Amino acid sequence: MLNELPERPTATWRTIVLILSGAIAIQIGLILHVGPEFHGDVARAVNFGRGLSDGSLSVQTHFVNTKTWVGPLLSFHLFELAGPWGLKIFNLLAFLGLFGVQYLTGRRLYDRSTLVLALFLFAFYVGTQRNVMAGEPDDMIAALMFSTGLLIFLQKDRVIGAALLMGVGLLFKFWVAIFFGGFLLFLLSERQWTKLPLAGVSFLVPFACLNLIDGFASLTALLWSADHQSGYTAWKFIGRRLLTTGMLPAVLVAGWTTARAPNRSNRLCFFVPIPYFAYVLINRDAWAASAVMMLCMVYFGFLIGHFLLQSAMLGTGAVRRRVVTGVLAVYLVTSVGLALYDARGSTAPLRAGVGPGIKEIPGDSR
Repeated sequence: MLNELPERPTATWRTIVLILSGAIAIQIGLILHVGPEFHGDVARAVNFGRGLSDGSLSVQTHFVNTKTWVGPLLSFHLFELAGPWGLKIFNLLAFLGLFGVQYLTGRRLYDRSTLVLALFLFAFYVGTQRNVMAGEPDDMIAALMFSTGLLIFLQKDRVIGAALLMGVGLLFKFWVAIFFGGFLLFLLSERQWTKLPLAGVSFLVPFACLNLIDGFASLTALLWSADHQSGYTAWKFIGRRLLTTGMLPAVLVAGWTTARAPNRSNRLCFFVPIPYFAYVLINRDAWAASAVMMLCMVYFGFLIGHFLLQSAMLGTGAVRRRVVTGVLAVYLVTSVGLALYDARGSTAPLRAGVGPGIKEIPGDSR
């Protein structure tokens, strides 16, 4: 029973192993169902890396608009080494890393019952499944770097090392900067005034070093991306994405939990991902919501789990257990269904040199 888990560590471990095993089984099933196909962004990234490797493109070519050239180069070499299956195995291994980081984070911040529910919500989240099934290694690396950096801060209280690792994540996806803004909000709420500038400078060090290497091509790409993504999607589409990705319900539940119990743990798990929700609304850019929401669920999951365990709206005792079990069952079935639906018509075989995006290469600006 959910309310007995804090007193039964052995049962907790069995439940966590069951969650992880089930998630891996479903992800492998989705990978086999889709086969050697990926979303178009992966093809563009691999082809950009190919162009960098053979010299037909330079780092000044804005072939992709959400990252630097580091991730595409890594993805191409991984593709060359192990083919499309190598990219998917990498995503699966990165998922295992994220699962471990979430476990260590939750063990430090929450009770066992909340931890178990949060692990379930993240592991079976549709965005997690999509990323592993047909997504970019860049999203997985960026999420892993950021969440590991935040874990270092929680365990060691070393803001410089934590921010440096988060900054490495920025080299793989620009959206990491949005979550870092959430980390700064948390430091501000804690009134840790001296750590704010230390965190900011440390976060920018990896990106600054990369720009010294590529002649500020990465900064140019970031600025171009910020301008290009502004007003990117229609409000109707944003509303649909806020619901189908679960972002809006997650924000509402997380906000309710934090407002009811604004302790340090809840504020951390609310402040870190909430800037992305603000970004979607302010910048009208919802295309990456499912992929980026994977990292949101690492933290929102704890607040949603706390809501499921504590909210009087769900009843008490046996009634609550039945309600929570039903919610989790519907969540699991819906997430797998949405992942399968997403794969229809939105993925294509990945072969270096051809595929989605290759026709979009602009002229080399060297």
